[in-house]
Amino acid sequence: MAVCLAVTSLWAAPLSGPFIILSVPYHEDGALDYDTILKEAEFVVDCGAKAFIWAQSNDAIDLLTLEEKKRSFEILAKAFQGRDVVVALGCQGRDAAAMENLARHVEELAVRYPTTQLVTVTRPPHDACTQDDLDRCFRSLAKIAKRPVVIQTYASEKAPLPDTDLMIRLAREFPDVYGWIKEETGDEDATARMTKVASAPEIKTVFSAWGGYAWLDQHRRFGTRGIVSERAAYADLLVKIWQALEKDDRAMADELFSKFLLMLNLKETIPGGHLRGFNLYVLKKRGIFKNCVSRDYVEKNDVSGKWKLVNREFTPGEIAEIEDRFSRLAPYLKK
Repeated sequence: MAVCLAVTSLWAAPLSGPFIILSVPYHEDGALDYDTILKEAEFVVDCGAKAFIWAQSNDAIDLLTLEEKKRSFEILAKAFQGRDVVVALGCQGRDAAAMENLARHVEELAVRYPTTQLVTVTRPPHDACTQDDLDRCFRSLAKIAKRPVVIQTYASEKAPLPDTDLMIRLAREFPDVYGWIKEETGDEDATARMTKVASAPEIKTVFSAWGGYAWLDQHRRFGTRGIVSERAAYADLLVKIWQALEKDDRAMADELFSKFLLMLNLKETIPGGHLRGFNLYVLKKRGIFKNCVSRDYVEKNDVSGKWKLVNREFTPGEIAEIEDRFSRLAPYLKK
């Protein structure tokens, strides 16, 4: 009976707000740092977030082993038993078989830890080539999943975006599994896709994504109900932005969001991208990460699982710029 109650209440609850993707912490030798995964999740929750996502960043999807994912899934499922927190676990990989393997593991964990609010997140597998491939893939997942599945629309330059008609049809046919979308599109097609899925009655929640850069605009224009992004270093700020949006406090939302963008725009002057790069420094500064180590792709678009070790070191000039911009954020962050 406890299992049924836990699952039913989760399905009935709206999935909205900041769903913050955890960045992957590594030891100095490149081994996955399980203790820091849990520490990072606790930090996000202490910041006021009601949900986090694990194993959904690119390096987690492509460069962690199946065993590392399963072990870390269980650590989080066990730690968040009985808590008012949605634990969203990324189930995808190079092919549909990897997706299904991880999804079965999530269902096993749901039986083992029935009071943990588990949700699945997925995206097109790398080997998908057509809409028919995606249709078969998501239908197979629907036979396994007994909980909400958030579909992330973008995976790579090679994999197709799920058509809006496909996602709406899946939500209609499998209402307990589909109907939650992380709309990752950031090109000229974004407006049309957002308009269609946000207005479809079958769709329960459309999350903004695309690094968070268009969050406010998408919330106001299309009614997106939260954000999915790898921004754990700024979890408290994202929570405050969401609270301002919920209160329709436009001035506060704009003020907070401008500070957020000030940090994100460091990608223009500090090499390393906008997801790890300078954010590793911030995660370490805030006492979450122990280092700035990453597994990196050996070659671009190589999803074989091979990786090389990178330890990001920052110049005095880079540190000064990060610290200066972070100081503008500090008044809005938890102490």
